[in-house]
Amino acid sequence: MKILFVFLIISPFYINSKPTAVIYRGPAACSNCPGAVAYALSSKYTIVYAGPNEKLNLKAALETNPQVFIQPGGDDDITVAWDDVKPYRQNIRDYVMNGGHFIGICMGGYLAGQYVIEDKPKSGYGLLDLTNSDAMEYTSSKGADITTNDDFLITVKWNGVNKHIYYQGGPAFYLGKAYASKAKIIARYTNNLIAAMIVPAGKGTVGVVGPHPEAPADWYDIFPGPPRPVTELFVKFVDQTCGKDCVNNSLRSKNN
Repeated sequence: MKILFVFLIISPFYINSKPTAVIYRGPAACSNCPGAVAYALSSKYTIVYAGPNEKLNLKAALETNPQVFIQPGGDDDITVAWDDVKPYRQNIRDYVMNGGHFIGICMGGYLAGQYVIEDKPKSGYGLLDLTNSDAMEYTSSKGADITTNDDFLITVKWNGVNKHIYYQGGPAFYLGKAYASKAKIIARYTNNLIAAMIVPAGKGTVGVVGPHPEAPADWYDIFPGPPRPVTELFVKFVDQTCGKDCVNNSLRSKNN
């Protein structure tokens, strides 16, 4: 009797070894913000840049159904940022509503809401308004410990623990009361406004953060003392926002 052994060889290119993170890179982001995000996530995520000067624009990148899309920090002019990304507002909303996961950092947090620019309504992706939530200026809020858009090392209570994180004019957030039980409040500023949260949106999720937990060590060089990056907090924040879609992908990778 002959015994036939069949070996199934699965190519590493057939099974994606890491969850994919699409990172916007273009006029709506500061020059070193997309790279900082990519550097922080590169060990756990496959990085794809999307933008006006990349191989993929936002529409094409989102049509690949990545596990997570990240809108990084930008410069101070939200009008310039919005002008570049507003053609893709519906693409981003459709991506999230159909089960995608969105991360907005600093400027990206503003863009996640319906932040009004010079009395122009719908000057943002309108993702936060799905839970009656929105972004707001932290620096002009009552009791804010920082009142300018300069570089600061801000103190926030992150998962109940005080952390000192790079900050430059990022937003605070308010959450619709009806959705409080469905949201995850990750961090708060010293005046108790929300600094980072994760909320449901359609079949997907939206994670927004005002400070820059993705900031690499060299961003901290302007502050006294040794660099104190907290990139591990950012990676976990992305993992939490992405949820099982990223965890299952990573487990599949380890099992192969």
